[in-house]
Amino acid sequence: MFLNELSDPQKKMFMALAKRMVLADWRLEEHEKAAIERVEAELGQSLAVDPKDLMTNDNLSVLDTPRAKRIVLYELLVLAQADLKIDASERHVFDDLADELKISQDHMDQLEVLSADGYSLMLVNAADGAHRASVNEILDA
Repeated sequence: MFLNELSDPQKKMFMALAKRMVLADWRLEEHEKAAIERVEAELGQSLAVDPKDLMTNDNLSVLDTPRAKRIVLYELLVLAQADLKIDASERHVFDDLADELKISQDHMDQLEVLSADGYSLMLVNAADGAHRASVNEILDA
């Protein structure tokens, strides 16, 4: 939904984080594969990443604006909604990432609530103007 606003290095960081998140439970299920394919279609490129990038957050500095940080977190939350819940292993990844990116718990909670609707809208290819406006409020806060 907002991934095209990211620079190429930011997209690469998103892809590494996304792969780490979907593999957090050590399983890649069909609905997660479908969600990854939708993200890849939006990005116009594969989520293939170098394995070393999956093990470190060293490149988080490329997320150099509050908006870029929040876009990445929101889009990861949408991806995590593929199995209709954020499980404990994913929650750990999100909590650590929000802490490293200095995203407040309030913004995190708001983005998580919006991500469930974002995933539903994406699934049915519905008009998302009102939803985008709501997400933009948090991205720009």
